[in-house]
Amino acid sequence: MTLVVVGTEHFDALVAELDRLVAVGRLPPDAFGQIGSGQYVPRHFPWVRYEPDLWQRFAAADLIVTHGGTGLVTECIVSGRPFIAVPDPLKPENHQLEFLEALTERFDFCWVREPAQLEAALPHARPARRKDGLDVQQLANDILAFVTHAAGG
Repeated sequence: MTLVVVGTEHFDALVAELDRLVAVGRLPPDAFGQIGSGQYVPRHFPWVRYEPDLWQRFAAADLIVTHGGTGLVTECIVSGRPFIAVPDPLKPENHQLEFLEALTERFDFCWVREPAQLEAALPHARPARRKDGLDVQQLANDILAFVTHAAGG
């Protein structure tokens, strides 16, 4: 199953691109979406606005496509599932892009700059790995420390 998650807000361009990829057969029809408060409603896969138990969905996913927010990217990393992150350019100061760029300095994972690049990235989706070979739990701890530091904590 392909899982698309956008958190509590919205990222209509991402949901629409996943819907297109399912419609043209580039993604399997068993996709599922958590679309938040978005206005775009997928026509080719089932969805919910908010999913109370994302961990169960993560565990069942063969691929996760997520917005570039800190929380969901961290959950994708901890899940050990293949994922692709996409920053939402409409977020304040494009902070999701900055976050993903900073992570790539130390971590190997798949991300693209915009939803239109998803199709080409599908073969490159993979679980995140630290470039220094340490384990995923340490990776999650490092991300949390990075975010705390960036927030001035």
